[in-house]
Amino acid sequence: MKILTKSISLLIVIAIFLSAFCFNISATSPPSICNTGIRHSLCDSLSDMAEAYYTAGYDYETLSEKNSAELLTSLRGFMKDTHTHSTSYADCRDLPMYTDSQGDDKKIVLLYSSVSVTQDEWAGSGSVGWNREHVWPQSLGGFKTSGAGADLHHVRPADYSLNGKRGNKLYGNVEGGSPVTGTSIVSGMVGGESKDDYFEPLDNVKGDVARICLYVFARYGGEITECSKITNVFQSVEVLLEWCELDPVDDWEMGRNDVVEVLQGNRNVFIDYPEYAWLLFDEEIPDGMTTPTSASRANNEEQGGGSNENEGESSGQTPSEPETNEPEANEPETNEPETNAPETSVPTDSESVVKPTEENNGNNDDGDGDDDSVTVVGDGCASSVAISSICVVGIFGIAAIVKKKED
Repeated sequence: MKILTKSISLLIVIAIFLSAFCFNISATSPPSICNTGIRHSLCDSLSDMAEAYYTAGYDYETLSEKNSAELLTSLRGFMKDTHTHSTSYADCRDLPMYTDSQGDDKKIVLLYSSVSVTQDEWAGSGSVGWNREHVWPQSLGGFKTSGAGADLHHVRPADYSLNGKRGNKLYGNVEGGSPVTGTSIVSGMVGGESKDDYFEPLDNVKGDVARICLYVFARYGGEITECSKITNVFQSVEVLLEWCELDPVDDWEMGRNDVVEVLQGNRNVFIDYPEYAWLLFDEEIPDGMTTPTSASRANNEEQGGGSNENEGESSGQTPSEPETNEPEANEPETNEPETNAPETSVPTDSESVVKPTEENNGNNDDGDGDDDSVTVVGDGCASSVAISSICVVGIFGIAAIVKKKED
């Protein structure tokens, strides 16, 4: 009887522990704020959160004086060190009502088309609705659905049909291409055009796409070979910078950066300081370009503060050769955040996150030809549930055996 008691106690403890662990990793807590920024409203100042994020040694005045390789190393290390919580692929479905909203109604603004949808219009296993888009396609990036593949700065909601037609083409300028349409939510929806190996989104999202790809390049390029060259996803550095200038940062992007910082700790530095894109590739920052800090810097210069741009320091490198400016292979290691990183203390909203049933297991969620290996809410806990169930069955099994012996 003592053996039975000890065995049952041990199995109960194991089952409780695994169930609790499963519950804790099931999803990221919803933030206390939503993105209330206005889409396509030019952003000419940093948010309060952005101001507080750039601590001593990582301010623009300091980093802009570094050469391109040093700058990349600094930005990569800074965004990694402040990336204190790893989000799951399920989070990339459940949290856009906060990150990609436009006001507190929690409607989701889709990438490429800018159409607003509700959480309930999730596509699931069907072809009508929205799904998750890896802006840097998985097949071009060397990741799946964790790490870079589940980073909220990277994964965006998009129309299911449009996403599939966009495929895994490189971003680039297209002439005489075919419209890339989405028919699953709004009839006649257009998100850009494509031809041959290139996809060109609409002008009003080109800067968003460029800054997201810059984030993936800077944040994960030291860990994932495929992400270490921006030309693995863009037609050229020249096109990348052209798009950054054509579609400057808007208030909505700044607001999204704030919400994602609350959720995972770090920011996309190319939204706060788009100028870094030019400095990374030894190119001169365009005159008169409006950025979140351009007005304040101009005021400082008028008052005798001087310019902090690397004028006259260009190496003469052509935009088509960005790889020569990357840190050497012996740069400080920047490992991808562990998937079991402790969650940050995030204030919770009074409303719970809607968690639609994931029905498209194995369905290509990304539209880029890869199998996303989709999992249900509670990513990573299925095995824990199974083990807990086995423990419960074991308890009854041991009890039955002992009872039989006693009889």
